[in-house]
Amino acid sequence: MADSVDASGLWLDHGRDFDGVLSWENVLASDDRRILAAVMNSYGSNPPTNSWKGMLSFPRSLTLKQIGSKRYFLQQPVSELNTIGTSITRIQNQTITPGESLLSSIHGNSLDVRVSFLPAPGTILSLAVRKRETDQTVIRYAQSNSTLSVDRTASGNISYDPAAGGVHRAQLQIDGTEMVHIWILVDTCSVEVFGGQAQVVISDLIFPSNSSDGLSLEVTGGTAMLQSLEVRSILLE
Repeated sequence: MADSVDASGLWLDHGRDFDGVLSWENVLASDDRRILAAVMNSYGSNPPTNSWKGMLSFPRSLTLKQIGSKRYFLQQPVSELNTIGTSITRIQNQTITPGESLLSSIHGNSLDVRVSFLPAPGTILSLAVRKRETDQTVIRYAQSNSTLSVDRTASGNISYDPAAGGVHRAQLQIDGTEMVHIWILVDTCSVEVFGGQAQVVISDLIFPSNSSDGLSLEVTGGTAMLQSLEVRSILLE
């Protein structure tokens, strides 16, 4: 018998753009994954795009897991993503301090960024993607309140809809090791952020200029020990 679950408290996505979810199972007889994808568009015909409005998210595998006292949907990006890109840089066992900026030499519009880090008390870790001049979309983790967020206030064109821009936040429960795990998928006009064991997900559209392809990793308020950090290209064509 299946365990009873109060689904009223289970969120698939804390972002603005994960609608009309599609799911598949048993895609192959030997594959027991439940795979999800959704339409990334909550603005009707308003997005500043030509000939198309919205797109599908990166596909995710869906499972249910108990973490601490709560049950969560876990949404891991499908493993096939590991086959369509190449590693750009790796960092291991390095401490980043306030005033430092890492990854500024890396550029790309479609990136796969995976970071595991141990933040000191009061630390805020910020990863800016699609960055140039005034454009940037910032993924943050604040240690003091265990909050993961995506900040679109300077992500490019946000004038097309009153709901564009802003900051989306979610509580990210950390395991007993205090290690924080974040997986970010960046595409030409989207960012999808998976926190922890992928129990917290934030998906948003962004519309920066084509030349906004920079990256930076910084901390404020304290240090963070980067256990591992990898940036990969994503080859979608």
